[in-house]
Amino acid sequence: MGFIHYKHTALVVDASGDGGDGASGDKSKPVKIMDSVAAISAGWEHSMALKADGSLWTWGMNFNKQIGDGTSKNKSSPVMVLEGVRNYDTEPGYGLVAEPNDSNMLVNGVEVSFKAYMINDNNYLMLRDIAFIVNGTAKQFNVTWDGASDTIVLTSGSAYLPDGGEMVGKGPGVKVPVPTASKVLLDGKEKAFTAYNIGDNNYFKLRDIGEAFDFNVSWINSTVVVNTSESYDSD
Repeated sequence: MGFIHYKHTALVVDASGDGGDGASGDKSKPVKIMDSVAAISAGWEHSMALKADGSLWTWGMNFNKQIGDGTSKNKSSPVMVLEGVRNYDTEPGYGLVAEPNDSNMLVNGVEVSFKAYMINDNNYLMLRDIAFIVNGTAKQFNVTWDGASDTIVLTSGSAYLPDGGEMVGKGPGVKVPVPTASKVLLDGKEKAFTAYNIGDNNYFKLRDIGEAFDFNVSWINSTVVVNTSESYDSD
């Protein structure tokens, strides 16, 4: 049995009833099993996949209870056996985790609650949340997605068009961040950002977005302060 881990998608390319696609027989072409995969591992006749949300899924032969679901029945489709699993062997850094950030945050003097995470001592916010809270200011920008080219498109000065998933509050528990594989275009030009996918949403470093759209991000008395009337200051 063989697997391909391609852009966080698990594909089975050869199996005899233990490939995880719910069907029996060998596979001569890749078959999609699941999305948002951070890591995969294939055993003799069973396999495991760690998803970006920290859930661990297993499938395959189970005569020695090797799948870990508490039964000895074979599984032709993935079953979740654990949550909150950390992957200590994933790029770009050993032991990379995203912890919910409980810091206070002020945006133009108004307290705002974000679904924010701390990764490597930096604040990461959902990209669409950042666009949402600066909308209507001189530093507003729009976010769109080009699925055909796997590209995040940022347009400065344009009003942000919400998709309904903004500002839903902080996520519970530690998460496993997966480096975002998508290309980012800022006003038509490709730009490199450090970004991670958590729960199928892209999280960007707040200071990087402040620098890109020229609004200031500071830290005052344990409070993150965003001021769109001030230019970005790296100090």
